[in-house]
Amino acid sequence: FIYNSKGAFDASALDEIDFVTQLTQTIHTSPSDDSGQDFKKFFPIFMWLLRDVHLSPTIDGRKVSARQYFTEKVLKHERGMSKKTRARQQLREMFMETFQKYDAFTLPMPHANNEMLRQLGSIPRVQLEREFNHQLHSLYTQIMHDVKCKVLFTRTASGGEQYTQCRGPHLAQWIEQCVESVNDPNKVPQISSMTAAVMGNVYRECKKQALQQYEKLMRDGLERRRQGDEKRALDEKDIIDLHITVLDSVLSHSGATLQPPKSDTASNAINEEQLKTFQELMEAIGHDKDANAIGKRGIMYQVLIQNRALSK
Repeated sequence: FIYNSKGAFDASALDEIDFVTQLTQTIHTSPSDDSGQDFKKFFPIFMWLLRDVHLSPTIDGRKVSARQYFTEKVLKHERGMSKKTRARQQLREMFMETFQKYDAFTLPMPHANNEMLRQLGSIPRVQLEREFNHQLHSLYTQIMHDVKCKVLFTRTASGGEQYTQCRGPHLAQWIEQCVESVNDPNKVPQISSMTAAVMGNVYRECKKQALQQYEKLMRDGLERRRQGDEKRALDEKDIIDLHITVLDSVLSHSGATLQPPKSDTASNAINEEQLKTFQELMEAIGHDKDANAIGKRGIMYQVLIQNRALSK
């Protein structure tokens, strides 16, 4: 999370990130978590980017990094009994308990000429100040080094922790869940419950697409083997071989989403939903995964019945 601002790093600057307090008051990590102890598992790395900085940060006359200044000056415990001082100290504590890691970075002015600044979006990078380009490259390098794949966190039935990598479909469903929660004044967003709902929707959508893909590949494969003759009966072994090939292709295309959970993974709502979705897919296709055989229902069963009717 990059918080982009102008100004200076000082105690009063903490007022700018008061939104942290607001977030923790309006979001729960799970229905039973009132302490907020799990927030670090959900929240990303916090980077405070301070732009158009003229002076390098210093402590006692020593030049220090922006992160060191942010940690030792801005987040330093502040003594005092005034209401404003106590509120800032509470914000410091909330901030450090909320984010798993925090950092700070400064960028100088991109150019000293106001006319050049007005054309900033169109002028070549080489015409900007050398120090700005150098710092911008350092910022880019640091971000690319620190950034990690977003993960969705939930707790298992036994109280353990589980993380699922957040891919495109997960993110889309996550945004829908967030919008739905925000638009309901009587609903307090609970991240763990939202994660389970997101994964459930992703699994169901993936199952739907997998069935469509399976049907298309089977239809195309059967047409090629019948060589344009729709009434031609095929050897059942050829049909089953085609089915196995198509099924493997569909499951491989889905990645880990439509694979059954590993047996050594602790049971929770997400694993149960994943297993249920996988079983529903196998049932709809008509494949008994445990027996590695064709069941007496589903798409494949109907294909065999139709083929037998052609052979009579």
